[in-house]
Amino acid sequence: AVGTDFPLGRSVSFLKKREGAILLHMESRLKLFGHPIHTMVVGFPIGLYTTALACDALYLVLNDAFWFRMAYWAIVFGLVTHLAAIATGLPDFLAIMRERNPARRPARSHVIFGVSLLVVQVLNIAVRNAGDLRQAAPSRCPSLSISLP
Repeated sequence: AVGTDFPLGRSVSFLKKREGAILLHMESRLKLFGHPIHTMVVGFPIGLYTTALACDALYLVLNDAFWFRMAYWAIVFGLVTHLAAIATGLPDFLAIMRERNPARRPARSHVIFGVSLLVVQVLNIAVRNAGDLRQAAPSRCPSLSISLP
């Protein structure tokens, strides 16, 4: 059934209730060939940060500086693509906030998480830059120290 008790903004095209959950469908502001660009770009930083974590683990196990350097560059490219993801998602976020639609709370959480991850990775790269990439030491592996207890 179509919900009528929520104000629908331009970015939300329908609202349905299915098994007690409210489903929102949002139209993106930035598209390429009909597909939202933010959705296409956001996979890159996720994949690159995950790759950096795997490379750090391999570095700790194998003690080969190659893996430390690979993690470093994965984070650098992850930061670049993360900024692209922010830039492509910002118009949708601002539209949601301006229209006061029901997606405000999850959108705000999404932005807080994304910016927090960006800050953590900037700190990660800053700690790595304090060391020598050719003579990497296990104590200079911040992504594992942040991820593991």
